[in-house]
Amino acid sequence: MVTVTFSDRLLAEAVRFSERDGSALLDEPDADEAGRAAGGDLETRLVRRAESLSIAPTLRDELNTVHRVSSWIVVAGLAIAIITGAGAARAALGTVRAEPVNFFWVLASLLGLQSLLLLGWVLVMVARPGSGNVSPLGGAVLAVGRWVAGRVRPGTTTLAAVHAVGTTIARGAIGRWTLSVVSHALWSAANVGCITLLIVLLSTREYRFNWETTILSPEAYQSITRGLAVVPGAIGFSCPSAEQIAATESGAASSDPEAARAWSGLLVGSIVSYGLAPRLLLIMLCLLRQRRAHRRFRLDLAAPGYARLRRRLMPDSEALGTVDPDGDTPGPYAATTPVAGTAPGHGPPAVVGLEIDAPRSWPPAFEGVTWTDLGFVDGRDDRRDVEITLRGLGEPPRVLVIVCHLTTTPDRGIAASIGHLATAAGGPIALALTGGEVLRSRMDAAGIAQRVEDWRRLAGELGVADERVLELDLDHATDASLRKLAAMVGAGGAGAPGPSRRLEPAFALIAERAAGWSGAPSPREQDALHRDVAGLYRDRAASLGRLLRLPEDLASAGPQHLASGAKRIIELMPDRLRRSPKWLAAGALSGALGCVAVGALLAPAALAALPAWAISGASIAGILQLARGGAGESEPDNAEPADRDDAVRAAALLAMLLELQGRDEATITRVLDAAIADDDPGPGIDPPAWLDELRHRFDAQLARETRR
Repeated sequence: MVTVTFSDRLLAEAVRFSERDGSALLDEPDADEAGRAAGGDLETRLVRRAESLSIAPTLRDELNTVHRVSSWIVVAGLAIAIITGAGAARAALGTVRAEPVNFFWVLASLLGLQSLLLLGWVLVMVARPGSGNVSPLGGAVLAVGRWVAGRVRPGTTTLAAVHAVGTTIARGAIGRWTLSVVSHALWSAANVGCITLLIVLLSTREYRFNWETTILSPEAYQSITRGLAVVPGAIGFSCPSAEQIAATESGAASSDPEAARAWSGLLVGSIVSYGLAPRLLLIMLCLLRQRRAHRRFRLDLAAPGYARLRRRLMPDSEALGTVDPDGDTPGPYAATTPVAGTAPGHGPPAVVGLEIDAPRSWPPAFEGVTWTDLGFVDGRDDRRDVEITLRGLGEPPRVLVIVCHLTTTPDRGIAASIGHLATAAGGPIALALTGGEVLRSRMDAAGIAQRVEDWRRLAGELGVADERVLELDLDHATDASLRKLAAMVGAGGAGAPGPSRRLEPAFALIAERAAGWSGAPSPREQDALHRDVAGLYRDRAASLGRLLRLPEDLASAGPQHLASGAKRIIELMPDRLRRSPKWLAAGALSGALGCVAVGALLAPAALAALPAWAISGASIAGILQLARGGAGESEPDNAEPADRDDAVRAAALLAMLLELQGRDEATITRVLDAAIADDDPGPGIDPPAWLDELRHRFDAQLARETRR
């Protein structure tokens, strides 16, 4: 029988996240065959496939790194806890030498907070035995450990390992007991530090103890003291007698050395008995439960990353027609039965991220909408928590927006998760498809269109209307896409007008400058034209800067950013235009000079020295040489500079890009493809006539996009 360990399952989780971030399953037939040959259930085959992948050794190393860094963070936390405990002891006994020490005040300051937190921990564990992380202190330490691990060795595999550890160890039963161990260990360390310094202080200084009361009777305090002394006395600590307790009433601290030693013994013994000992016992209990949780841990086979591997690893099941995910996923959801309601609720709109990384801004922010933020769903436990939250809302949300990643394949596992969330919401849902820029870097236009169509088909099968499916890149959200989302959730400001139009004055400026060129414009003249065109759209410069991926530190920008800007614009151009030498040159020139123009608007002081390199003939000619495919054939100094037609096309392209800011990249590409005709004239274009025709086609396509 094949034995599957916890570390094996953790590796499979890391592989799942690695494949999710890469948008496609790793295509390694030998690993798939090893999974099928392992036999057994789907989990066993998934684990054996993960172990056989070429990426497995790297992922194991990254998992070890995450564990190692987290362990060092815990060690550092223990050291800090020891110091903190010692500081608490010093503060508690920090009285003037001549004054007596109130015993109960010192004891309450050292044991009060941790006793209350310990009581809260016990109550939560008893009342909610299936709850997740109930130890904020331990969770904070491990969260710092995962954060540091991601910074120590940044990369895709490290990110996958961090996600695997985060979703496996920090959640469910494993997380509950692991974080409890860390929390109790930190409090134990604090108690050790406290006890150590107490012993040092009591051994080197003379303290006199007393107790005082205004409300309680002296007899009550004497009874409390005798009860408190039972456990410390039983384990060998000296404790004050009844006479010694009575002698220290109301500040009349006894000068008897034996009484002082007895009170000191009770103080240290109480910290040991009621602070340190319970924590040590709970550490042992939690370690035993943690080991049991490790043995019981199983992969969430309903997760999309595993569900889409079923056909590969269990072909016999496919032949029998059993392709639904294992676990608690009901059959109707796997068959994509319509589940979305139509009657909106009366509560604020809700938003949840399904199998996505947290965007830079979450939830999407725009005026008129206050979200019910449900967080992120990465597995079955997360989904159940969100369902409980949805069902517990006082009023159902007006609409539940489920944010999905376009790099995720819309399979039956995803359909099942959406179905569960929709049922719990009890009203209409909408899908926001993020990650468009990541998808464009991995697929061609045909693949992107097919992926979007697959998502829309899945939405239709689930009963989600097509107008409730929106492509919205949350990391690169535009004004237009946010307005569409606002309209989708019924925000009052959804109908706000878009940015004002400035294409006509931009094209008029290009025609005017071109008329003044006697031949090929100089680099300085081209740079001046691009800066003036960008100046007309000063309020959209930041948006174009993000599109061009200008660095945050513009002062460090150098000639390499000319090339990256040129390549970025070429990426946005449709394939047809990239195959055209004249438009390839125009795109390269527009991107290079666009970086300079936009950068100068965003940070004129930082780019004061920019023109020295930016408008040199060698730099611009070199960029054009690269765009035309001639890199390496000649030095940039020998490359042909841009001619008049190149300059006009480049400036017009920059103007259209600026006019289109606020729209998603797919729209930008479609508009450019429709606006630029195949029969654009060759050398010797007439700028006014050509620009006028270009504007008409641009407006016609823009009108069609508005109706989409």
